[in-house]
Amino acid sequence: MNYKKIESKKHPGTFMAVPIFDEEFTSHIHGDNQTGFCIACGAEQDGCEPDARKYECESCGENRVYGLEELLLMGFIITTPDNEGPGVS
Repeated sequence: MNYKKIESKKHPGTFMAVPIFDEEFTSHIHGDNQTGFCIACGAEQDGCEPDARKYECESCGENRVYGLEELLLMGFIITTPDNEGPGVS
């Protein structure tokens, strides 16, 4: 995934925003998928409840892994239509 660094006024610091296709997002939300994302390094991590907050990242060690639904509420999810984005022709 191509992550986008963003500055947040509400949450001090620089974070990774998670770009995700609409269909993939819907699949994560309605499935049994327990995926989280680290807003420090952008790593994807399994075993995170949708409302997970500040889990330890297996990649960078920071306590900045959040569940997908929590990231949506925080404004860190960027959805794009399935027919747009990198690698789509």
